[in-house]
Amino acid sequence: MSGGKKGQATLFIILGIIVLIFIISAIIASQKLFVIDSFSREVNDIKNAIESCNKDIAKEGLILLGLQSGRYKNFYKPVEQADDYYDFGKFYISHLAYLGSLTEFTLGDVEKEFNEYYNDKLLECLDYFDAYKKRGYSIEPKGMNMDVEFLDEITIFTLTYEVIASKGGKTEILKEYVPAEIPFRFKKMFDVATEAAELHASTGSIPLNYILSNGLRLINYRVGHAIIYRMVDQKDDEERRYVFYFAVS
Repeated sequence: MSGGKKGQATLFIILGIIVLIFIISAIIASQKLFVIDSFSREVNDIKNAIESCNKDIAKEGLILLGLQSGRYKNFYKPVEQADDYYDFGKFYISHLAYLGSLTEFTLGDVEKEFNEYYNDKLLECLDYFDAYKKRGYSIEPKGMNMDVEFLDEITIFTLTYEVIASKGGKTEILKEYVPAEIPFRFKKMFDVATEAAELHASTGSIPLNYILSNGLRLINYRVGHAIIYRMVDQKDDEERRYVFYFAVS
């Protein structure tokens, strides 16, 4: 009997050791899984922050470039004005026609202006990833490119931005994001402004009927020798209301 009891005790000990090993292995595996899940969640948070900034910068940039005749820094014969509505402080209206000649400026040029705007604003919006760096992450932003699609009813901003996020031996590369769709009809405003400036350059008169026939509200006034056009689209729609300025001389 004593031999049988010893055998049973040995078996119980072996089973206990196996169960203990299993429990320890499960704990270690769950800890590793938690670390991996934590890293994935943080990386997803970084991606969400970039997408949020994309939308905010796209909307803010559209507003500013509307005030500035489609331009960010590349002004042409600018007329300085004070902004008491959007809190930009001041903005610069460019000439679309000057001394009887139409200024060469296309939607492709506008896209370049937006890329420059993003280069200045994106990292600032993300606070240079400081919140993640303080939590031990290495964040390495690479090249950024903004593709702007000017459609009839909306403007779409598709951001390509390579960001390498690393922590604790794990690395993930972010590159593509959900596009930002802004319900401002920039293309319509830009096309109407360009055509109006061309008409003004060829006739010397303000094409009021042409602008109003496109369903836009218009105010025009003089600043020195320049005639300033202020066009408003969707005036009574708070979400889609959009303002575009340009100058002719």
